[in-house]
Amino acid sequence: MNSFFCTVFAFLSLASCTVANNIKGNDYVLTEPEYGTEITLGFDKTANRYYGKIVNNYFGFYELNNNKINFKETATTMMMGPEKDMQAEFKYLKALRGEKTAEIKNDTLILKDANSTLTFKKK
Repeated sequence: MNSFFCTVFAFLSLASCTVANNIKGNDYVLTEPEYGTEITLGFDKTANRYYGKIVNNYFGFYELNNNKINFKETATTMMMGPEKDMQAEFKYLKALRGEKTAEIKNDTLILKDANSTLTFKKK
């Protein structure tokens, strides 16, 4: 019975490393057509920092615990763009906020919470 729990713990530990190891240093593009504009998300290679671009550049820090990723406060530049892109930016940044379940399948990053699913393809 003890070896069973050790095996499960080892598997879960490796699963969390998989998400962390696979996102660091990578850039992604959002594939959700409802946003109607290109949205990127990237992860710094060494620090727990994320960044991206919609109309504005955005950036912040995240915490990763097992398969949960918590996006901390997001800072953005303050440029104006087309109204539809500004609305998409507002909607996306709201959806990105907070803790998500992170899953990686091949070159796809899926971030989910109770309110939204964000699917990204690796650049």
